[in-house]
Amino acid sequence: MVLDHEGLAPSAHNKNSLIPQHTTGNHTFTSHPELRESKMASKTANKQRQKASLQPPDPRWQRSHALPQPCITQAEGDIKLLTADLKHNIRADFQKLATNIKRDVQAIGDQTAHLKDKMEEVIEAHNTMADAYTTFQSQLQQMEKKMVDLEDRAHRNNIMLSGIPEEIKASELKEYVTQLFRALLPEAKKTDLHLDRVHRPAVVPSDMIVRPSTLLHNEGKAHAGSMRPTRPGRSLCRSRTVCGLIPSRKGERSLHHQRLGGSGLGEGGCPW
Repeated sequence: MVLDHEGLAPSAHNKNSLIPQHTTGNHTFTSHPELRESKMASKTANKQRQKASLQPPDPRWQRSHALPQPCITQAEGDIKLLTADLKHNIRADFQKLATNIKRDVQAIGDQTAHLKDKMEEVIEAHNTMADAYTTFQSQLQQMEKKMVDLEDRAHRNNIMLSGIPEEIKASELKEYVTQLFRALLPEAKKTDLHLDRVHRPAVVPSDMIVRPSTLLHNEGKAHAGSMRPTRPGRSLCRSRTVCGLIPSRKGERSLHHQRLGGSGLGEGGCPW
C-alpha cells in the first residue's frame, strides 16, 4: 500500500488522483492501460457470441464432441461369424422341417380322399345288403306263413268234409260248417264248436278241410264217438245229404256226406 505524505491511505479521491487524467473541454477521461484492454476484450467476446448465435454449429465441432466408436476385437468378430452360421443352419433346418410337414400333410390328404372313396363304396354295399336283407326278411315271413298254413292243413286234428256243395262261397264256408256241427252235436257247447280255419282246395270237386279249436284237441273227444253220425234217412240240407264220421287213410277224421235217394226231412227239415 502506498501512503501519502501524512502517513494515511489514500481516499477514493486520492485513488483517482493516482490515475492519469486527461481533460478535453468539459469532460475528463481517465487513461489506464489495463482497464482499456479489459473493456476491449469484453466487447470482442460479446461480438463473437452474437456471431456464433446467428451462424449454424460447425460440424467439425460436433464430430469432435461425438461418442467414440467401439473397437471390434477378434473375439467379437468370431462371435458374429458363429451367429451368422447358426442363423443359416436354423433357417435351413426350418425349411427342411416345413418341407417334410408339407409332404406329410399332402400324404394325409391323399389317404383321406382314398378313405372317403372306400367309405362311399362301403356305404353303397351296406345299402345294397340292407335292401337284400329286407327282401329276404319279407320272403322269410311269407315262407313262415306258408309253413304254418301247411302245418295247419296237415295236422292230425283236421277234419275233412266231403260232399259240401261247390256253390257255397269261401266267405260262407265257416258259417256253413259251424251250423253243420251244431246239427250233428246239439249238446255241444258253443265254445267247443269254434273253428280256427275252414278252407277248400282249388281243385274241383274238392273236399273241405276244417280245423276246430277245441272240438278235437281234447283227448276225450278225439275218438269217433265224440261226433255222432246222423241217423240214416235224415237230411241236413236241401241237397238231401247226410253226414257220417269215418277215419281217413292219413289218420284224420273225415266227415262224408252220403246221398240218400228219396228219403229224409226234405227242405223243411234242413236246419239252415
